[in-house]
Amino acid sequence: MVQLDDTFETKKAAADDLPEPKSNCSVQQIINDNPAVDQWREINQRYADYRAGDESKFADPPSHGVITRNRAWIKTLEVQLAKGNVFIAAGIGHLFSKEGVLELLAAKGYKIRRLPKS
Repeated sequence: MVQLDDTFETKKAAADDLPEPKSNCSVQQIINDNPAVDQWREINQRYADYRAGDESKFADPPSHGVITRNRAWIKTLEVQLAKGNVFIAAGIGHLFSKEGVLELLAAKGYKIRRLPKS
């Protein structure tokens, strides 16, 4: 098993996407005001769209942090892919877009294909 976010650069990029912490707020207020809650709802909807085969819903550009992480991951993934069969687990937000892991791998010459639904 290889961790993709194993450098300071990728960990910082992930942290940069997190909202600023608040003080003197109730937990419920933090949840209600937290853009991460909406992001999780969006991610869950994107997952449902993906499972339904509707990749057209993934046109929104990823954040700078996700792009930075995706680009850094490609180097690690290429080393692992050269060893043979590989299973890659990544959040759905890393997969689709021109800067997504799938497109970055395709640009390197890898064949990307969607497995049939079971």
